[in-house]
Amino acid sequence: MGWQKRNILKVCENVFATFVVLACLFTLMTSLSSSKLYKKVRSSSGRKHGVLKEAKESFRMAMGTNLDDHDVKIGYTTPKRPEQKVDRPDPYVDPFHQWFRERNVVKYSAKGKHPVLPETEVINNKGVCKSDPVDILIYFQSRWDHFKRRSVLRETWASSKTFKDIQIKTIFVLGKSPVKEDQVKINNENLLYHDIIQGDFVDSIANLTMKSILAMKWINENCIQAKFILKADDDMFVNIFALIEYLISQIYEKNKVVMCHAKENDTSPIERNKNSKWYVPPNVFPGRKRFPRFCSGYTSIFTADLVPELYKASFSNPYFSVDDAYLFGLLMEKIKDVMFFDIQDNMTLNQKSALEEYTGGGAIEHVASNAWEDGALEKFWQATLSKLTKWSKTHANVAIVQQNRNDVMGR
Repeated sequence: MGWQKRNILKVCENVFATFVVLACLFTLMTSLSSSKLYKKVRSSSGRKHGVLKEAKESFRMAMGTNLDDHDVKIGYTTPKRPEQKVDRPDPYVDPFHQWFRERNVVKYSAKGKHPVLPETEVINNKGVCKSDPVDILIYFQSRWDHFKRRSVLRETWASSKTFKDIQIKTIFVLGKSPVKEDQVKINNENLLYHDIIQGDFVDSIANLTMKSILAMKWINENCIQAKFILKADDDMFVNIFALIEYLISQIYEKNKVVMCHAKENDTSPIERNKNSKWYVPPNVFPGRKRFPRFCSGYTSIFTADLVPELYKASFSNPYFSVDDAYLFGLLMEKIKDVMFFDIQDNMTLNQKSALEEYTGGGAIEHVASNAWEDGALEKFWQATLSKLTKWSKTHANVAIVQQNRNDVMGR
């Protein structure tokens, strides 16, 4: 009996020991399993957090909130972007294609000879635009002997190669030199660039309005597909990047719009003195002492749907030599539903202060500035290229722009 009790106790001890061992093994395995699961979840959670952070960063970048330090600041804001859901951000779609929507403008078919404009031109580059899409047509009322200015404009802000996805064409509207031998110089320039439109009239202050009519005629007949027309004097610098991003973006949905330094109705006196170069004959604005609203024409941008109506109006209204008041005053007054946007705060004729603004460390306030001194256009252009916004860098033809910058700096 004693022997049997001892055997039973030994078996119980072995069973208990086995149970304890098994229990310990079970506890250990459970602990290890839980530890691995925790590490797996923590790792997964960390990865998801990283993806979310990356998505937020991409969204922020896409929405343009990470703009360069030198973003242009002017008096107009960019179009409001639609609200985006934070939990599933949609990518920002650049609206610039909408800014250059088709306008389907119908050209004016003139009946008979123009009352003042010569029937033919000395030089008429009808193929500048061809049937190509044109987003902006730039035209300069340039004096015949301003060869250097035209050369610099072609290489800087008025270049047709500045953008990779925005189509720009440029023309220079001239009169004739008083000396016949000088025509050879103009012909040689045109052989190189094919961008000159030359009227059969003497290039003089008295014929500035003739240039305006010729420009409207040429655009009406040869480049009516353009969406916007930019008119500038050849001593002006225009920040073409800011003009598109901040100004055209405000008017692309509108028709019959002109943006300019607007001279409001009855604020500018009419000169009736025959000895003045700005003389206005009595049959123009009869009985009035002051002009109606018009644009100071050193820089103006307007929708192309105004071109055929302006050209048409030039057939039936009296001619006078103050071209700004003629084109943007007298003729515009005959067109219904024209909208004027006064952007004089974004333009200046003070070249010195504008250059200081462009070359300084602050924001750019002026889209256009006078640049009459030799070398001023080049300085403005260099400064502009050093302060491009994110949008501008996206659309600039980087290689061409950089080459232009190097060429200008190497002058």
